[in-house]
Amino acid sequence: MASRAQDPLAPDVPAGAAAPRLLLIEDTAEDAHLIAGLLSGDGFDCRITRVATRPALEQALAQGGYDLIVSDYTLPGFDGLSALALAREHAPEVPFVFCTGTLGEERVVQCLQQGATDYVPKHNLPRLVPALRRALAEARQRQARLAAEQRVQHTERRLHNLVNSSPAVIYATTPFPPHVTTFVSDNLYAVTGYRPEEMIGRESFWLERLHPDDLARVTAEVELQLEQAAMGTVEYRFGDAGGRYRWLQDSFRMVFDEDGQPAEIVGSWADVTAAHALAEELSWHASHDTLTGLANRREFERQLDAALLDARGNGSVHSLCYMDLDQFKLVNDTCGHDAGDELLRRLARRLAAATRKGDLLCRLGGDEFALVMMHCTAAQAQRTAQSLLETVRQCRFDWKGRQWQVGVSIGIVAIAAGSGKAADVMRTADEACYLAKDQGRNRIHVHHEQDENLARRRREMHGVTMITEGLDEGRFVLYGQRISALSAAAGADGCELLLRLPGRDGVLLPPSTLIPAAERYGLAGRLDRWVVERALATLAASPAALRRFDHFAINLSAPSIGDHEFAAFLIDALAAGPVPANRICFEITETAAIDNLLDAVRFMNMLRGIGCRFALDDFGSGMSSFRYLRHLPVDFLKIDGAFVTGIHEDEVALAMMRSINDIGHVMGKLTVAECAESIAVVEHLRASGVDFVQGHVTGRAVPLAELLAEVAPARSRLTASGPVSKGA
Repeated sequence: MASRAQDPLAPDVPAGAAAPRLLLIEDTAEDAHLIAGLLSGDGFDCRITRVATRPALEQALAQGGYDLIVSDYTLPGFDGLSALALAREHAPEVPFVFCTGTLGEERVVQCLQQGATDYVPKHNLPRLVPALRRALAEARQRQARLAAEQRVQHTERRLHNLVNSSPAVIYATTPFPPHVTTFVSDNLYAVTGYRPEEMIGRESFWLERLHPDDLARVTAEVELQLEQAAMGTVEYRFGDAGGRYRWLQDSFRMVFDEDGQPAEIVGSWADVTAAHALAEELSWHASHDTLTGLANRREFERQLDAALLDARGNGSVHSLCYMDLDQFKLVNDTCGHDAGDELLRRLARRLAAATRKGDLLCRLGGDEFALVMMHCTAAQAQRTAQSLLETVRQCRFDWKGRQWQVGVSIGIVAIAAGSGKAADVMRTADEACYLAKDQGRNRIHVHHEQDENLARRRREMHGVTMITEGLDEGRFVLYGQRISALSAAAGADGCELLLRLPGRDGVLLPPSTLIPAAERYGLAGRLDRWVVERALATLAASPAALRRFDHFAINLSAPSIGDHEFAAFLIDALAAGPVPANRICFEITETAAIDNLLDAVRFMNMLRGIGCRFALDDFGSGMSSFRYLRHLPVDFLKIDGAFVTGIHEDEVALAMMRSINDIGHVMGKLTVAECAESIAVVEHLRASGVDFVQGHVTGRAVPLAELLAEVAPARSRLTASGPVSKGA
C-alpha cells in the first residue's frame, strides 16, 4: 500500500484510475513529438496513441477507450472535419480538440458547431494543456453524473462485476495493524501468483512481501491516510510468487459501522508494472530526439544551465558550438522529408563520432544542432568544430540515384563565469553561427570578448606559476577534515586529506584557482604524487591516528586515473611503508570516473586488489549517475552537496537526497553527505539512513598534523542516538 506525492499540475484523475488515454491525429512526427513533450513538460500525464490516416483512425476509434482526442486539421487523404465526424460517430462523449495551424473564424465556428470541444492554434501551443484539462474535467463531470445514475439502477450487477471481472484485486482487511486480510478476490493469482487461501487470515503476508525500500514509507503513509479517514492511493513494489517485484497501485479506504466505529479497510490492487516501464521509456523520450537518438532541446537547456552553474561556481570554462546545416533545405524540398530524415540520422551518427567523450551533442530541431563541451577552451572547441565541419563536408549523401553534399556553419561561444544567463549564451552562439553563414557558409566563427579571454588566460597562467613555485619551494600543505559516522553501524570516523597552498602573504589560495590549471596544463599528476607521498609519510608518523580513524580519503585527478605508471607508483608506495592499504580511500569525482570509465574501472580494480577503498565524489551531479554506478567498484558514495544543502527546508531536495542514499544502499555502498552545514541538516540525514556526514557542522578543515594530534574518540559524537549537540 504506497503513494506518490500529489502533483498540482497533474490531470484531475480519480483515485485508482489510470492516466487518461489521448488519441492524437497527426501526420507530422515532429509535431507529434512536440505535443507529447509539451504535455509531459507541463505535467499532463497521459498515454498517447498517434494515428495519421483515415483507416488507422477508424481502427483506433473502433477499439475505443480514449479519454481525449487531439487532431490536426490538414491530414493525408482527409481533413479535420472528416476526423471529427468519425469521432462523433464512434465516441460521441470523448472531447475533441483541434490543434492545427491558424483557421479562419468561419472554419473555427463550423468545427465547433459540428461538435468540436475546442480549437488551439499551433502557434499558441501553451494553451493546449489548459484546454485539455478543461475538456477532460467537463467530460469527467458528465461521466460522473451518468455513473451516479447508473449506480442507483445497477449496484448489485456492478459489485458483482467488480469482484469477479475487474483486473484489479479486491481485498478487505481488519481496521487495525497488523491488518489481517479477511477477503481477497480470486484474481489475486493472476496478478501475484498467490492463491487467496494463502493470504486470507495471515498477519504478516502483505508486510513480508513489500519491497524493503518501500516498507517504512508505505506503512507510515497508509496509517496517516487512514487516521485522516481519507481514501488513499499508494504505489509500491510487491514480491510475487515467482520472486519478482511488481508495481501495485493500492487504492483503499476505511469503512465504518453503524456506530461510527472502524469496521474494515476495503481496497483494490492494480498491477501498474507496465505503466512504470512505460514511464521509464517516456523519460528517455523526454530527453532525446526520436529521429536521431541525440539529446533534445530540453536536455540541451538542462546541460547548458549545468555548465553555467559550474562555470560560476568553480571558475571552469566550457564551450558551446551552435551548428546550422547549409543546403539542407534543398535536399528536403527536392527529395522529400524521408530523404531529409535519413540525412539527419546519418549526419548525427558521424557528428557524434567526431566529438570528444563526455561532450553533449543535441538536435535542437530541424537542421540545427548544438554541442556542449565541458571543460573546453575556445581553442579546443575550435579544433573540435573544425573536425565537425570536415565530417559534414566529407559526407556524400546518395538518394535514389542523386548525390548531395551539405555543409555546416558553426558558431562558438565560451561558457564562463561572466557569460550571463542561458538565453544570453544561446543568443550569442546563434549570432556567431549567423556570422559564419554571412561570411560564406560552411565555416566557423568564434565569438571573442578580449577582456574576458585575456583575464581568463592570465588567471590560468598565474595558477600554473603558483603551482610550480609552490611545489619547487615546498609551500604546499595538507589539511584534514573529519568525515563523521552517523551511526555505530557505519564504523569509525574517516578523514579527508585536502591540498592547500598558502600565498606569500600566508592566505590560503582557493583550490578552484589551482586545480583547473593543474589539470589543463599537465600538473595534476605531479600534485597527486606529492599528496600521496606526504600523506603516507605523515600517517606513518602517527600510528595512533591510524587506529583512531577508519580511513583516510585522498583525492585523485582525472589524468592520474588513466596513468598506468601512477597506479604502479601507488602500489609501490603502499608496499614500502607501514600504512595499511585498507586505510587508504581514493576519491574520484563522478565526472572523471564516467569520462574515463574503462580506465577508471581498471585503475580501481588494481588498487582494490591490494586492499585500497574508493569513494565516488560529487555523486548525482552528472547526467548519467545511476546508469554508470553499477559499473564502478566503489565503496563510498559522496552525495553531492547540491542535494544536501537545504534538505531541512525543502521536501523536494530531501526526497532527491533520500533517493540517492537508497540506491547507494541497495547497491551495497556506504553513503557520505557533503556540505552538511547545520545540526538540522544532520538530523535529516541521520533519519534518512545516511552513513557519514562531512561539512562545517562536523569540523572545518584544519592542518592535518593538528587533526591527527587531537585526542578524539574512535567514534564520532554524531553516532549518538539522540539529537546532535551544538558542540558537534
